[in-house]
Amino acid sequence: MPYPDVYERDYSSLSQPIGFGAFHLVTLVMTGILFCFALFSFFCAMNLISDLAEEFPTRAGKVLRVLVVAVMGAHVFIMVVDRMNFLCSLVSCITNGLYLRALRHFPLLPLLQPFTWFMGFFVLLESVLWLHLLVSLDAPSEVVGYGNMFVFMIMLWLVPTGLILSVEVGPCGISDGLQMLRPPQGTKLPADQSGKRATIVSSLRKYFFSKS
Repeated sequence: MPYPDVYERDYSSLSQPIGFGAFHLVTLVMTGILFCFALFSFFCAMNLISDLAEEFPTRAGKVLRVLVVAVMGAHVFIMVVDRMNFLCSLVSCITNGLYLRALRHFPLLPLLQPFTWFMGFFVLLESVLWLHLLVSLDAPSEVVGYGNMFVFMIMLWLVPTGLILSVEVGPCGISDGLQMLRPPQGTKLPADQSGKRATIVSSLRKYFFSKS
């Protein structure tokens, strides 16, 4: 039984395509609203994580240690199996080793000491090296995929973000060495803040949004 050729149709009678100017405008506005909502939700989540880390510093330190070991294991796995770039994998392993070193005195972090600046340099170096490697591929979208590149870069910044959200600062707003900085002699602190430690995010929130 012969089947009718459904592909042979006469399109001459169809009307001209409809313009979607208003439709595109509405969807563009909704995209902006959804982006703002997602950004607001992200900051709320970061604020919640910071508050939980401030309330449960011991558990936060354990979570960060597990996260560092997992990320380091992922880099070793990539280095052994894929052998993408030995230098990038080596820098990543060194960076995660520095994270473990910083977590020895968690939740305190000596922000003014050379070690912290050295660790920050390796964090940026790691990101630059991996980003340059992935972008310099012949066809990044086909070989790796932009989505995979984005997720991989997020993995690189998981531990630094966790440290920023969970490390505690002293009453002066910053920690110095292994002990908290003390305010200058004669300086009086409010009764509810004297000697109290808080995370960086909590300190910034109180500074910008506290009632005068």
